[in-house]
Amino acid sequence: MVKIPSKFLRSKYRKKMWENAEAILKKIEKVIPITEAYILGSFTTQKSRPADVDFILLIKTSEREKANWSLDLVFAPNNKYGQFI
Repeated sequence: MVKIPSKFLRSKYRKKMWENAEAILKKIEKVIPITEAYILGSFTTQKSRPADVDFILLIKTSEREKANWSLDLVFAPNNKYGQFI
């Protein structure tokens, strides 16, 4: 699992955001082999209330495959906030 520096978890708001993101990552890991994960965006800044946690997930591909692709995907709750995004 992703180990995150404690400086990014300095408030209850950020800790809750991370708990939710980590729960989703654990579910993804059950079906997709993640080899590395990088956190980026406003969550890695001094911003007190970042809007989300952005990740780059590197997944295992065939050794013979010369993969040149990426995918942007947003996970959001099924509520007014999710509909807003």
